[in-house]
Amino acid sequence: MLESSFILLEGVGEKREQAIWKQGIFNWYQFVNADGVKGFSFSRKKASDEAVYDFIEKRSLGEFTHFFPLLPTSEQWRIYGDIKRSGGRICYLDIETTGVSRYSPITVLGVYDGSKTTLLVKDRDLDEEAIHALFSDCELIVTFNGAAFDIPIIDYHFPGKLPRVPHLDIRFPLAKAGYRGGLKKIEQALGITRPDEVQGLDGYQAVALWHAWSRRGDETSLERLLAYNREDTLNLEPLARMCYDILKQKTLGPYLHGEWSDEPEEPLSM
Repeated sequence: MLESSFILLEGVGEKREQAIWKQGIFNWYQFVNADGVKGFSFSRKKASDEAVYDFIEKRSLGEFTHFFPLLPTSEQWRIYGDIKRSGGRICYLDIETTGVSRYSPITVLGVYDGSKTTLLVKDRDLDEEAIHALFSDCELIVTFNGAAFDIPIIDYHFPGKLPRVPHLDIRFPLAKAGYRGGLKKIEQALGITRPDEVQGLDGYQAVALWHAWSRRGDETSLERLLAYNREDTLNLEPLARMCYDILKQKTLGPYLHGEWSDEPEEPLSM
């Protein structure tokens, strides 16, 4: 999807990008090889070609962080497929806390990177050094509602320890794809199931499980809390993948198959 993205170009928004796709230009290579692009003057096309050649080079080098700030926030999901296919390390992140404010202590910090899950526990191994090591080679952080919850809380308790890499909060692209509500509700809508031991658990019960462990030393409660967090992190991967596929088809699919609406548009000129 990234190499089909022309909204990276200065002055190109959603409508102009769609106008490019309607001309049968679906990727950067077709764009630079086209003698002309409707809506682009000769000088504008030449300047855009230079920018696209730079995009191609940076993508081939795996410099995906270059593209993230160039994409509108609502379209930053487009980078996910390229990082995943390149083999870049994606960290699916979720935390548990004792409350909902940014000052609430973190009890569990979990990360799934596509091959293994790491769970850091308060008063055991959750510290600055462990967090720094866990994210040392991460290229993309994926969360659900992390922009409002997980990331600010981690930054408060462990300032500067998260890497400055792109962060994709899939709550928003999922809503764009038509899936709204909490994480568990969306999982069910997309056919993602959880083991019986954590089925039906929510964030409030996770707090109770932590207190049962921290105050009474109930190992069973801690094990259940860790299992709950593990599922939160594991399930972010299929959610992100399905969301990406749905939005790619919804965004580009109609133009690939000639199924767009031919409603009159305002002239495009640059």
